[in-house]
Amino acid sequence: MAPSIGLMSLAREIRFLSETPLFEGVDPVRLEVLAFTAKRYAVAAGSVLVTEDEEATGAILLLTGDAVMMCSGADGVGHVVRLDAGDLVGETALMQPARWLGTIRAASDVEFLRLERETFLRLTEEFPEIARGCLRAATTQVSHLAHDIETLRQSLASQKAGRLGLARQRKMRNKAKAQGTGAPR
Repeated sequence: MAPSIGLMSLAREIRFLSETPLFEGVDPVRLEVLAFTAKRYAVAAGSVLVTEDEEATGAILLLTGDAVMMCSGADGVGHVVRLDAGDLVGETALMQPARWLGTIRAASDVEFLRLERETFLRLTEEFPEIARGCLRAATTQVSHLAHDIETLRQSLASQKAGRLGLARQRKMRNKAKAQGTGAPR
């Protein structure tokens, strides 16, 4: 006998949750509880799932379809990020009050789960292994971010050193021209 659509859907939700960095390594039985308590939505292409700067009360996991997240950059330039089935957005809002950093609009018909902070925190109290798994994932993400920041810092320092070297060369050339000795080689 084939599983019902509901069971197939729940299995897919558990698989998607387990494949996200936040829930990687968390016991599938605990993820089943998380998926079961989530709210399910289906929206048509063009629908807005969340609006930039509105309060985020939890995270969104795309189950089907694709969406775009449009963010206003601090530099005044808009940024667009594509979201596909399996993408989890708004993880921070699961653990603390937050605001949406961009507007998410369905690019096609979309089904998604909304994981609410209140429910998530209650589950982490009941099942500490969920919290441990999330902490492990968050630590990994922070380590990767620290590495990226260090790489960027080194790149900027190298660029700055290059600019300073060029400025010194120009200064020496100008000084040599002023003294009438020509540019040093």
